[in-house]
Amino acid sequence: MRSEVRSSQSLLTSASARSRWTTAFVVLAVVLAVGLAGWLVRERGATSSSSKAANRITSLAVKPLDDFSGNTNNAYLSDGMTEALCSALGNISALRVPGRSSVIRFKGGQKSIQEMARELNVDAIVEGSVQRAGNRILVTAQLIEAATDRHLWSTNFERDLGDFFKVQSEVARAIAAEVQVRLTPEDQARLARARPAKPETIEAYLRGMHHWWEWSDEGLASALRHFDRAIEIEPDYAPAHAGRALTYVVAGGWVALMPAREAVPKGKAAAQQAIQLDPTLADAYVAMGYARLYFDWDWAGAEQSFTNAVRLSPHSVLALDGYQDFLVLRGRFDEAVAVMNEALKLDPLSPALFNDLAWGYWLAGQSDRAIPPALKALELDRSFHSARRILAFIHLSTGNTHEALSDFETVVQMAPDTPWSQAELAYAYGLTGRRAEAQQALENLERLARKRFVSPCARVPAYVGLGQKEAALGWLERAFEERDGWVFGIVMEPWLAPLRHEPRFQALLKKMGHVP
Repeated sequence: MRSEVRSSQSLLTSASARSRWTTAFVVLAVVLAVGLAGWLVRERGATSSSSKAANRITSLAVKPLDDFSGNTNNAYLSDGMTEALCSALGNISALRVPGRSSVIRFKGGQKSIQEMARELNVDAIVEGSVQRAGNRILVTAQLIEAATDRHLWSTNFERDLGDFFKVQSEVARAIAAEVQVRLTPEDQARLARARPAKPETIEAYLRGMHHWWEWSDEGLASALRHFDRAIEIEPDYAPAHAGRALTYVVAGGWVALMPAREAVPKGKAAAQQAIQLDPTLADAYVAMGYARLYFDWDWAGAEQSFTNAVRLSPHSVLALDGYQDFLVLRGRFDEAVAVMNEALKLDPLSPALFNDLAWGYWLAGQSDRAIPPALKALELDRSFHSARRILAFIHLSTGNTHEALSDFETVVQMAPDTPWSQAELAYAYGLTGRRAEAQQALENLERLARKRFVSPCARVPAYVGLGQKEAALGWLERAFEERDGWVFGIVMEPWLAPLRHEPRFQALLKKMGHVP
């Protein structure tokens, strides 16, 4: 263009030249104007298109991160980052982000981005990887629009392992900016809670949570060792105290790894320590809620703890599930269903949540409504024996004896070392007149008690099925004296109907304040 301008200047000495230059200038101006207009239209169109794409993203899911560390024992690291990203993004109120239990099902990459998005009903997927070298981690992340498979954003962070949880907050903020959602002051506060720690502390904590999610005797025992190690390294690291609290409460409650009197006070002390160190830590309030509910039998205190947990972390499925448990045991079934449906919006492929929904309906005497979620839990996880147990009881209550016995026997096959599976098989055999087989199942239970802790409550179904009310009430009273966490829940189970009007049973309800 410069050479054309210089050549044109030599023609300015004549009028004709001036005329030709004027014409050329006008033509050039028009061409430039048209070109500029076209460019602006294209740019505005692209911006508008991008903006519209971003505005469409109101939900996203985190695909389980790949681990490129070259160490097969590092699953705790990639799973931990996946969970952390789910939690951080879930703290953004304008986004719906499925929880860990739903997304972990897609680990291994057997399904495409589009399949994952469709099953989770989300607009976009976050995928990436984590790689560790010494105490340094490299985290890569990219945001993919599911409908178009278009990469909207990508980045990587290289940080010290001690900044593990700060990374997920940075990623969450970056994604929020990309999809153009506004972070509320509450969102900002939740994302700012992540605090650094020593690399060894972070590693021990992540290993603890990895084992906690296994929900097995071995897993809980390993989790405790790692949480204790984290606290030994860094005594003021609140998340490790909260993890310890959750583990002891579960170990002394549903899993019954140890007596409640031994486990729950330790869990409660750990929860109190966690809250003292960090009053914003929702997991600590969840653990405290369960301790107050199943061990202290403190209705008001339990509800306060659970509502605090939900307030601090509205997208915490753990907090919502805990509050639902409280509402069910309080007889507030409609509220419980509403809370559970909210949890299922956040974690739509969680077999545990569908199981708990079925449990709530069953305790409410709505067996017909309990069946679909129980079946859904088994569809998602064929080995989820708790859902099979609910179906077995429903079949038994409706006279479908053959299928009920088959279900109870299947539960024993699924979990042969779980005391409740043997006890409830004994109940079913006794109720259907197969007393010899009921006695055999009861003997199997006692044999199991010589190898591991068996809750006093676990004997109750067997004696109810055999029609031995005095023995059943005796074990319930013993469970009460030992503050067994199970006693607080089973008093609402429909199979306890033969004992419900017994004076000793009513006295127990009164002592526990268990009058919904």
